[in-house]
Amino acid sequence: MRKPAPFLPCTALIAAGACTSSLATPLDARPPPTIDAPAIDAPAIDAPPVDGGPAGGVATEVDCITAATPALVSASVVKYNPVDTTIHRGGVVKFTMPAGEDVASTVAGLVVPFNTIKCLTFGTPGTYTFHCTPHLFEGTIKVQP
Repeated sequence: MRKPAPFLPCTALIAAGACTSSLATPLDARPPPTIDAPAIDAPAIDAPPVDGGPAGGVATEVDCITAATPALVSASVVKYNPVDTTIHRGGVVKFTMPAGEDVASTVAGLVVPFNTIKCLTFGTPGTYTFHCTPHLFEGTIKVQP
């Protein structure tokens, strides 16, 4: 019966030229792996281009006291009131949010924190969606030319 050969680590065999495994190459000497993955396109945001107003966004905060007849949007635990609001370009929407509701959106400037009253003017025509962070109900502002 044959006696098994003693185990020799690959590093001992490299010196003898007997080990040709790619594992013998130090990790820092290996080229980085290439990955052929398709490019990922970000989803388009359903909003028109940024207005470029004073705040650099589509919705710009204005003083509620001097705003001429703003459209009103409030919230309850179940929905915005009204759910859909239509104004003309340059019109103002006055948001009145209680302690448990807010306005969140991907639209630049369309944010109203909890327990806040804020007036926003919209300079770019389009439809802007927003939602309540804790309750996920939605509303829209439609800005006409």
